[in-house]
Amino acid sequence: MVVAGRIQFDDFELDPDGRALYRAGSRVKLQQQPFDVLTALLERPGRLMSRDELRQRVWPADTFVDFDHSLNISINKLRTALDDSAEHPRFIETIPRRGYRFIGTLTKGAAAAPDPEHTDELSPPRTTRPRRNIGVAYVIGILIAIPIIAFAIASLRPGGQRPVEAAARERVRSIAVMPLDDLSPDAASARYFADSMTDALITSLAQLPDIRVISRTSVVSLSQPRKPLPEIAATLGVDSIVEGTVVRLGNRVRITAQLVDGATDRHLWARSYDREMRDVLALQHEVTTEIASEIGRRVAPSAPSAVKPAAFDEYLRGRFAWNARTETAMGEAIEHFIRATQLDPSYAPAYAGLADCYATLGYLSNLVPSDGFQAARAAAERALRLDQTSAEAHASLGYVHFYYDWDFDAAERELRRALSLNPSYATGHQWYAVFLTAMSRPGEARAEIERASGLDPLSAAISTDLGFQLYYTREYDRAVHHLNDVIGRYPRFPLAHLWLGRAYQQHNRFADAIAEFDAVERALPDWPVTVAATGSAAAWAGDVRTARHTLDRLHGLSKQRYVTAYGYALVHAALGEHDQAIDWLERGVEEHTPWMVWLKLDPRWGVLSSDPRFTRIAARVGLP
Repeated sequence: MVVAGRIQFDDFELDPDGRALYRAGSRVKLQQQPFDVLTALLERPGRLMSRDELRQRVWPADTFVDFDHSLNISINKLRTALDDSAEHPRFIETIPRRGYRFIGTLTKGAAAAPDPEHTDELSPPRTTRPRRNIGVAYVIGILIAIPIIAFAIASLRPGGQRPVEAAARERVRSIAVMPLDDLSPDAASARYFADSMTDALITSLAQLPDIRVISRTSVVSLSQPRKPLPEIAATLGVDSIVEGTVVRLGNRVRITAQLVDGATDRHLWARSYDREMRDVLALQHEVTTEIASEIGRRVAPSAPSAVKPAAFDEYLRGRFAWNARTETAMGEAIEHFIRATQLDPSYAPAYAGLADCYATLGYLSNLVPSDGFQAARAAAERALRLDQTSAEAHASLGYVHFYYDWDFDAAERELRRALSLNPSYATGHQWYAVFLTAMSRPGEARAEIERASGLDPLSAAISTDLGFQLYYTREYDRAVHHLNDVIGRYPRFPLAHLWLGRAYQQHNRFADAIAEFDAVERALPDWPVTVAATGSAAAWAGDVRTARHTLDRLHGLSKQRYVTAYGYALVHAALGEHDQAIDWLERGVEEHTPWMVWLKLDPRWGVLSSDPRFTRIAARVGLP
């Protein structure tokens, strides 16, 4: 059934024919898909509309988007427009694993249809491409306005805690925290909790002076299947390891942990903790203090912190999703972080998590720059108003200053501040290395990426960034050798293939370059960055037809998602169409596309880089 005429509920009025939503006479901004979802729900007020029915109604079969992710985002935008809440809905109720129901009262224009039985299971999620406004309106709106997670540690020896021998204490200069084993009865649903508690312990121990703490990605890669601890310690280059277990039963959590000598597999310290969930944040300082004391370190006093357990739980789920670093996972993380801020508006770590997500999506051109980076800025600034010691928030704000504001002094200040707060923050060192590369300070950049690698030695992203640096310093032979080595270890990591393809292009190995870009395309279908890279390489090889086809693809993709002007300009420049390339670069300045910071270092501009117009554009970006 199609809704006809205007429909009123509460102080809202929906005009299906005019495709408009009004509140108290004022038009409410609402994009096409959320509007269509609301219209569909209003066809059957009070009755379930399954996700499959919404898919057929709002997302036709030829729509190339990830349905599950897009529906979640549309519902989130709709709730924002209606001032509704997922936890306490007035209008839209979620029926887990099935669909949604409009539960408001219609005062005019009610139209109901029978609610057919629908018991199909949801199809598994597919690869996502986050659309342009993932919760941006909510974030920027409220941001005018767990201290990272908590942990626990436990004694595998009953009742016991024993001091570290003096000689062993002297040796503790580096620590790896293995993923805590989840022993909860419902382990499948609690896995996020154990993983997030591991992250929290890593973050907390990283604050200790003169201790190198290995980042999560490296230890996770060695945990399944679990290798002997001495072998793990040797691989990561650490002298001690923390391992333990988590058991969560309702509102209580029991965590055990032990400190183990990496060389001998000998237990140095152990302890167990049994707490209510509401006390789990206070436990963070207690655990860190005890480990620090055992290894001869001191921890600065910390004021007790409190967060609503439900907000803390959403934050843990958000960080669990964030750790996957995929576009789909970041969309899920955003939804959890937003719910955490709704439940506890004073909870700084949730805003820092939002900043991390939006900054990354902005850089990858998954969002319009003004949407992604402005949301990241608002989230980071809100986090810092609540907690000036958040290294993640400082780093994300530095990322915004670097890639969007082009305020390079402010970017360096924030990135350095992040590293002063958390010297073991591998992502902070990685981002600072990228910044230093763009600032034509290769020696400093190399030192920073090596620090990041020491903290996260098995990270595919950090290993790839060394190849990225070699590329931008014109060391193409070394870049090819290094990136082939990275791909040998991480064959499915798309960014390694991207930078290897670009290095091959500089050697005029165009077929090899395009083969690498094809590998990226298989992992990240329709990513405009890859499409433009293929067009540039094809034009360099003299394959004009393929290059023009990529331009057509970019124009087609622009109807579905953001496409950076930098990509169009690259293909036109490779085709020798310099006027068109300059026009697109001018547009790139206007939209503040993040790729513009690489304008002077990117070798693909060829003879265009000597054009006075190109030089003036680079000056507008403020590049050194």
